[in-house]
Amino acid sequence: MIDQKIKEISIGEIDNALRICMNVLRKNALQWNNSFEEQTADNGIYEGSDSIQQLSGLWAGELWLSFGLTAENCFRESAENLIPKFSEYASVCKDAPSVENAGFLFSPSCVHAWKLVKNEEARNAALLAADVVASRFRTRGQFIQTAGEAGNPHQYVFTLEGLLNLPLLFWARDESSVQEYREIAKKHLRTILGNCMSSDGSVFEKFYVNPADGFPVAGSSDSEYTGQSLSAYIQAEALLGTALCYRYDRKEVYLQYFRRLLSFYKSCLPPDMIPYWDLNICTGEKDSRDTAAAAIAACALLQMSENYCADVSDDETLSWRRSAKRIVKMLIDRYAVCDYRDSNGLLYSGSVRNKNQCTLRGDYFYLEALCRLRSPHFINCW
Repeated sequence: MIDQKIKEISIGEIDNALRICMNVLRKNALQWNNSFEEQTADNGIYEGSDSIQQLSGLWAGELWLSFGLTAENCFRESAENLIPKFSEYASVCKDAPSVENAGFLFSPSCVHAWKLVKNEEARNAALLAADVVASRFRTRGQFIQTAGEAGNPHQYVFTLEGLLNLPLLFWARDESSVQEYREIAKKHLRTILGNCMSSDGSVFEKFYVNPADGFPVAGSSDSEYTGQSLSAYIQAEALLGTALCYRYDRKEVYLQYFRRLLSFYKSCLPPDMIPYWDLNICTGEKDSRDTAAAAIAACALLQMSENYCADVSDDETLSWRRSAKRIVKMLIDRYAVCDYRDSNGLLYSGSVRNKNQCTLRGDYFYLEALCRLRSPHFINCW
């Protein structure tokens, strides 16, 4: 049962949290002026990396969020220095075995760069990445095969994380006027919501399709904790992906899916609204919380509250925003990094079942949630 006594975060608390974040990121931007952060920070300390990893776009996204907030050139310079690397990666990713994280890679980095500073190289890289994602669309089954070989019955599969690829396709349609991007996104969205979501609002992480006839086979969610994982960050990403897609395609059914997803997610939360890494876990301090999932859920609630929903009451919209503000309040009070001497990350316990670790996933969405709450001119990279 969620503790109803949790207060909403104040403007002063948001400003103070952002000040701390900027102090950390300013130092990191200067240290890694032409490289990436690793995806996780052991004992709270990130190392640099010269190569692109699955979530490297989120590091560039942190830099662009910081530039949008402060207009400081150190953030812009560090972010723009990475664009040639994303451009090179986009040119070869057509041969990559997986495009599951294309949205995480190119929306926060390249789409953001185009929207903020009109960087042409970034725009072209993002459009090329969208083209690669669209090329993985399978007419048998009506889905984007994010990983594996076409025709292999053991790899003919789509993943729920692929939802975060769809804003890239919707953006590419608006940017290029290629209608196919939008149609593929809509078809994949219908398929993923129609198959990956159970009637109670829980989700499968991936879903297998018969390559011979395109008929659905079965969903899968592996777990070392229980037979069926209810991964907190996957559930939160389902919320965010649905909210972002509703932003582009105002179908009533997507709103209904969002409500069902949210109802289940909230039913699994402990009193402080910060989930354990597996939603099957209800109590027990020895089990790590997933602050990344909480930050993603906060962004989903804020996104849905910002969407114009003709069939949603003002009370419901206000409720979504208030819930997000309460989540962010708990993240700041209990899990935010307060001293650069202790960590060069932003948020502890970021979904790796270790309370002393930070992750790019947690740091980015925590910063995005703060920026959404604070800036009336927030630039949405999605």
